[in-house]
Amino acid sequence: MEIIITESGMEFGPFKAEQVFHIEQSEIYAKLIKSFRIADFLLIQKEHNRLLIVEAKSSSPHPGNSKEKFREFISNVAEKMIHAWQLTISLLMRRHGQFHDELPAEFRELANYASLDIVFMLIIRGHKKEWLVNVKDALDQHLRHVRKIWNARVIVYNDEQALSKGLVKKII
Repeated sequence: MEIIITESGMEFGPFKAEQVFHIEQSEIYAKLIKSFRIADFLLIQKEHNRLLIVEAKSSSPHPGNSKEKFREFISNVAEKMIHAWQLTISLLMRRHGQFHDELPAEFRELANYASLDIVFMLIIRGHKKEWLVNVKDALDQHLRHVRKIWNARVIVYNDEQALSKGLVKKII
């Protein structure tokens, strides 16, 4: 079965259901931590040996217009990504055993998480390519401790780049 996830004016996918954890729609999120900010979904891409923690946005403040709004935007995105990653790891470790089966098959059955490339990915609809550098640099800086602990990296795309990479099916 394939699924499509609609977020921030973009249709993501289609993805195999067993490789996507639509964390925002999960029962554990609804029951345990709905008050926390959380990223949109996680995606295992076996062909690239990576795990994406994906947050989609319909816009982003420009740092030149309002530094405070831009810092707040970056902080909120980072917080969502960290919470999504922590919740997923807690499920993999069976810290919430009754919800372990909520993880898709490829998450539960993956034998070697140590070899996965962990990527915190932000996709901003309608954002100009040249604006992405400031966003990536700020998000990289904000997530620096998490990136170092997990040997992870940050990618920031606009909708056109995500479309060309096969992450987005169409822009709504």
